[in-house]
Amino acid sequence: MKWAALVRNEIQTVRNQTFSDYLNQKGYKNTLMIEKIERENFNAQIHSLLKKNQLIRVSNHYGEILPRLFDSQTPQVMSLGAADTVVKQGVLTILRSAQYSCCLDIFKRQNYEVNTKKSGLVIGLGALARYAVASLIQIGVKKISVISPHKEKAQSFIASILKFSFDIEIVFLSEEDILKASNEFSVVINTIEESEESKDLFDELQFFNFVSDHPVVWDLVLSNNQSRLLKEAMNLQFRIIDGIQFSSETDLIWSSWLIDHKLDWKDYEQTLRQKMSPPENN
Repeated sequence: MKWAALVRNEIQTVRNQTFSDYLNQKGYKNTLMIEKIERENFNAQIHSLLKKNQLIRVSNHYGEILPRLFDSQTPQVMSLGAADTVVKQGVLTILRSAQYSCCLDIFKRQNYEVNTKKSGLVIGLGALARYAVASLIQIGVKKISVISPHKEKAQSFIASILKFSFDIEIVFLSEEDILKASNEFSVVINTIEESEESKDLFDELQFFNFVSDHPVVWDLVLSNNQSRLLKEAMNLQFRIIDGIQFSSETDLIWSSWLIDHKLDWKDYEQTLRQKMSPPENN
């Protein structure tokens, strides 16, 4: 199997190389090409890699761009408005999302133990946030709030999702709104890294004054496995999913499209966690 990964940073490089090495160790021979994304040349990069590889994995920051580059789309990708994988099948090019499938699988494994009568909160915009919103809709959450430092972009993001969603309320939540919320959210899904731009937002979010009893807290960003949001959620004994677990499960869903044998995500998670954790925690 020949595949490629278009990455933005070293963390994504390590993650994909670890996965390729793991597959080889398990007897599933594969060859990986890793390229750093060139924003101005992204379209050409994709089509060049398709000539040499069966599949291409793409960084979340470009997941919303992928559907604009290919005419053949599944109904799922059309409704999601994003994809994380380009698959070459004969003369066809298919877009898929392993991360969306992973969100649904995790909810299923947790026996959908989310109070769907309460609201869901998604932190951030972009492809990963789209998968989070879509998975909440799929499990029956009827009201979803999206919080982001970018109000106008958030409103556009919400409008694009509502084109394909019915009987669902999706609203923008400001930092001021989160201060007023109480016992409102049964599930919180973060999809962005903490930065100078989002620091004030996380200052408010880390206290979790807005969640209902026994909430689910996910932080899906691979580099956030030591985030203060997760640390506080663990201190409060909430049910959590961190970026390493999410990434490891996503990788094995992705591999299931190619190989018949189902690999053990917990075994792979240990491998990925050792690679991604700080040395003092190894």
